[in-house]
Amino acid sequence: MVRRRLTFTERMEISTGSKAGWGVRKVASHLGRCPSVVSRELRRNSTRTRGYQAVTADVKAQRQRSRPQVRKVAKDPVLEARVNADLAASWTPNEIAGRLRLEAADPTVERMANSPDAQGRTASGEAIYQYIYAIPRGELAKRGIFLQSKRTKRRPRSTGRSRGGPIVGMVPLAERGEDAAQRRVPGHWEGDLIIGKNGTSCAATLVERMSGFTGLLALPSKHAKATADAVIDYFNELPEMMQASLAWDQGRPRTCRSTSRTHTRRGSDPRTRTRTGSTGSTFPRAP
Repeated sequence: MVRRRLTFTERMEISTGSKAGWGVRKVASHLGRCPSVVSRELRRNSTRTRGYQAVTADVKAQRQRSRPQVRKVAKDPVLEARVNADLAASWTPNEIAGRLRLEAADPTVERMANSPDAQGRTASGEAIYQYIYAIPRGELAKRGIFLQSKRTKRRPRSTGRSRGGPIVGMVPLAERGEDAAQRRVPGHWEGDLIIGKNGTSCAATLVERMSGFTGLLALPSKHAKATADAVIDYFNELPEMMQASLAWDQGRPRTCRSTSRTHTRRGSDPRTRTRTGSTGSTFPRAP
């Protein structure tokens, strides 16, 4: 949903209603807006002496929307000098932020060596990180600023690992019966998913643990439902004695929920991640 910005006409209505003594909810109802929008507008753009003025509020809102914004550390020479000195002394941004809060809360706290007086100013660790990453790489080296992580830009939020929830009703491999673990009887399978280049194609591999018999299933997509449907159709064509259990990975493409009574969903056990299963031996990964 696109969030509509307040127009100058709406700000005039807010100003008029505020001067008439209207409450936030009454002004919001008159404008057809959520009360939180009006409350936030009054809190952000009111002045201490004149209250809420439509023209002043509109100009202030436009200034706040302009890009690029001047960072808090960069626009304060005193704060910038202190941050640069502490960064050159190999302090992390979060350590600097914590020290600034401590000095601001207790003026009797002595400053660290070679740290200029911040004069009670504070900055969050995020603000200091934004200041650092806005500086060109070469300029960081010239100032003698080197983060302990050696990074010069932000790390992506995604780490490549699945953020999905655990499989509902999953049975860990540690609880698998001895017949399956020792490969004594047929009917216990291991499954995996193969995804082609750029994710344009995919297939499921099913390996029977005792005999090594392998099934290769072409899939219309890598999503969980399509994978589950293809596996169920495959197992329905097998004799009942070959439908004992299926061990599958916990990765995002394999987040199928419990499928049927004869198709027991099993997930990989963190304690057995180093073991090579039947699918890994049959289809080894490329180096």
